[in-house]
Amino acid sequence: MNTTFNEISQLNPAEKREILAQILENQAIKPQYFPLSFAQQRLWFVEQIQPGNSSYNILLAIRLQGALNVTYLEKSFQEIISRHEILRTSFIAVKGEPQQVIYPHLPLKLVVFDIQELPASAQEQEITNLVFQESQQPFDLTQIPLLRVKILQLNPQEFVLVLTMHHIITDAWSIEIFVKELITLYQGFSDQQPANLPELPIQYADFAVWQRKHLTGKVLENHLNYWQKQLANNLPELKLPTDYPRPEIPTYQGAKKTLVISQDFTEKIKKVSLQLGSTIFMTLLAAFEILLHYYSHQEEIVVGIDVANRNRAETERLIGFFVNQLVLRISVAENPTFQELLQRVKSVTLDAFSHQDLPFDLLVNTFNPKRSLNTSPFFQVKVVLETIHSSSLDFPELTINPIANPSIQTQLDLLLRIKETTQGIITNLEYSTDLFAEATITRMMNNWQEILNQVVGKPDLKLATLINELKTADLQQDKQNKVKHQQEFQQKLKIVKRKISTN
Repeated sequence: MNTTFNEISQLNPAEKREILAQILENQAIKPQYFPLSFAQQRLWFVEQIQPGNSSYNILLAIRLQGALNVTYLEKSFQEIISRHEILRTSFIAVKGEPQQVIYPHLPLKLVVFDIQELPASAQEQEITNLVFQESQQPFDLTQIPLLRVKILQLNPQEFVLVLTMHHIITDAWSIEIFVKELITLYQGFSDQQPANLPELPIQYADFAVWQRKHLTGKVLENHLNYWQKQLANNLPELKLPTDYPRPEIPTYQGAKKTLVISQDFTEKIKKVSLQLGSTIFMTLLAAFEILLHYYSHQEEIVVGIDVANRNRAETERLIGFFVNQLVLRISVAENPTFQELLQRVKSVTLDAFSHQDLPFDLLVNTFNPKRSLNTSPFFQVKVVLETIHSSSLDFPELTINPIANPSIQTQLDLLLRIKETTQGIITNLEYSTDLFAEATITRMMNNWQEILNQVVGKPDLKLATLINELKTADLQQDKQNKVKHQQEFQQKLKIVKRKISTN
């Protein structure tokens, strides 16, 4: 607007109010700029090096059964976007420095793709195609929104909703917040009542500003001193035998193997964990450390773990990228019993938790470990405990059923996910298909299960004894596989001979 002060002074009150309204409107649509959190900054740099990388897409696909009101659903999404600034945020460089750009408004229009005319088999293929396409389609971090919502209508009572977000604005905890708020808001619109969502005390940008101010001086020095002791003195690189050579440029393509630990055996793990003053996670982690030692023959094992990094009340209900990674350096030297190894795991893990405020990305920048496109800094294997905070996630008059994502992308060699459910412990070992064959991962999971079987019953079992038993079991399995392959070859040979003789 080019109206000068003198011109404005000549206007009548109504015209002045109109100009003032326009000025306020222009200010309302002006975006705000804030620094990135340390975690966001790492993903921003990754995007600069590898633009269009979709491996940081986080996807939720659910099947909704019942009478879905799309208008109420759209309003619910819009309310969440209005409530959480991070969902209206893009990322640009200002004078070479990345900045969060927060927009005051982000209109969202839900589009329903009607595939009711397709046969059931074709509908299922459309669902699979959509989930795969969404997981592979990259985001442009400079543009809003960094989320996508797609809906398929299968019949009047069945829909599929696919929500995709970039990791730079969300994490697993945030997805759970998103779904809970979506249900609460949808319920409110259905009942024609205002939704009872507590006011957010801060926004994600406030956390990012606080984090950079907090991690200075004595606080930063204390954390850095601890991690200096942990990571100094030639931090070993875990070297697992692989089926294929590590490529110069990874594809990030992966697959997973699932192992379900029965409820009965889960109770046994709980019992021995309690007796040894440990948690289930620490017990499973200690057993996994033994597995990694068995394959690598190394006496120091370095793995990563995730922490929610929401140890302050103000961040508990925020959507955003909070999760932090911790580096655990565990020694299996001197032939410890499982109980002794578990105590080492417990000590290292608790110490790391007490210094979890230091972002992994600041750790990388400070200690500057060897980095390359085909390996991640500090560790190539991670173990993650997935927690479930809600027993029911059903919309009013709608039933939710999750849809598995057939496409797995991973930046790591191995990622073990652990989740305790009412049916027992469900574990998924995600692996890079650049490096490992499915048969190798299957055997690896079988060996881990055997380790658990042994140590839960005999926590005083020495490491060397356990390793020898694993070697014996593996040799026996190799013999059985050889016999099986010979039998299959002989059977194929007989079939070929029969075909030749009949000609």
